[in-house]
This record gives sequence, structure tokens and C-alpha cells, in this order.
Amino acid sequence: MAQLPLESTYAEPTVMWRLRNTKDGRGAYSVIVPHGSKATAAWFSQGILQESHGFATWHGALRWVEDKLRTLQSHGWHVEDPAKR
Repeated sequence: MAQLPLESTYAEPTVMWRLRNTKDGRGAYSVIVPHGSKATAAWFSQGILQESHGFATWHGALRWVEDKLRTLQSHGWHVEDPAKR
């Protein structure tokens, strides 16, 4: 009988949100990259890295991308509808 691993082995970047600027159509997205219990969070505009930070916990990375989302939304960015992609 095969043994399943007891710990998570997921280590791929996860897209947290995708945004569209209603004024000029630019796109943006954020990712979190896991490193065990640590994580790196980043956001991109037009596929170009704008900012990234390393965090001691996933919670810190999640809070940062949520804060970045609110900041961008206050500057005319809107969550992109996945159905329109």
C-alpha cells in the first residue's frame, strides 16, 4: 500500500488576484510563492515586477497582497472578471 506524505509538498506560486485599470486597460496581478512556512509576495503590472517582499509567515504575505489590492483599487483598478478572460 502506498504511503501518502504527511506534510504538504505544494510549492508553486499562487495568483491571488488579477486587476484591470479602467482608465487605460493595464492589467496587474499578485502572487504568493511558498517557501515552507515562509512566503514571498509580489505584484506585477503588464507582466513586469513592481514590488516583492519576503515574509516569515504566509499570513504576512496574505495581509500584504490584501493591502496592495485595496491601495490599487483606491487608484482606479478593479478586480478582473475571470469569465471575461
